[in-house]
Amino acid sequence: SPQTHPKIATGLRSSKFGIPAEQVAETYERAMELDGVRPVGLHCHIGSQILDTAPFAEAAAKMMDIAGAVAAAGGSIERIDLGGGLGIQYHPDSPAPTPADLAAAVLPIFESRCRDLGISPQLILEPGRSIVADSTIMLTRVNVLKRAHLNFAAVDAGFNVLARPMLYDSYHHVLAAGRAEEPAAETYTVVGPICETGDILAKERRLPLLQRGDILAFLDAGAYGFSMASQYNGQPRPSEILVSGSLADVIRSREDASSLLAGQRILPRLMF
Repeated sequence: SPQTHPKIATGLRSSKFGIPAEQVAETYERAMELDGVRPVGLHCHIGSQILDTAPFAEAAAKMMDIAGAVAAAGGSIERIDLGGGLGIQYHPDSPAPTPADLAAAVLPIFESRCRDLGISPQLILEPGRSIVADSTIMLTRVNVLKRAHLNFAAVDAGFNVLARPMLYDSYHHVLAAGRAEEPAAETYTVVGPICETGDILAKERRLPLLQRGDILAFLDAGAYGFSMASQYNGQPRPSEILVSGSLADVIRSREDASSLLAGQRILPRLMF
């Protein structure tokens, strides 16, 4: 088990992905008989945002068992891809393994079993989230402050911009931009403008006393951030800015209302 959110656990028998382990060797043989197809290796992907190396070690051992079955059936294995899934530290209290930790967990298994099987495939890992997540910060403006059973800070970005909290109950650390050193003074639930109760970006976070117009910074938004953004609820998507030292350049333009209709056609026969 990858020990992650069930929606991003891809290596379980209950998942829609992959070929059952006991069927791989037979499937590989069939692929070798097909015209125009040359199978060159094995690939797995057990899940995403995994914070323990043990599942990767278990996957490596299982993949080497499968490689042995394929090799015994006459298959040539040039590559073994153990997929991605290495998590990052979204929460201050949830440390993540490093790439070196991952290598220490899987390399001894891979190298030992390769020697036993007499094969020398290339080992492939897919770092994904772990190399891009902390590259991006989402900035959003506080539009409304509402004191009720909870203190709500309503901002101009919702799950249309950062979907992970809505989809996976994911944690993103949030700071009051330019005021990160100020002591926390109030507890806020940060919500977006989307017309759904679940449009919550951060639940009950301690922040400095906020005012309308303040900018909040959501950290580690570089993975599954803009790529999952949408125009849902008639919301244009924001711009993206590349910051390098003192330079700041627009690398994706901000959408406007006309963007919501881009690509659509109004048929003359439907005009009144």
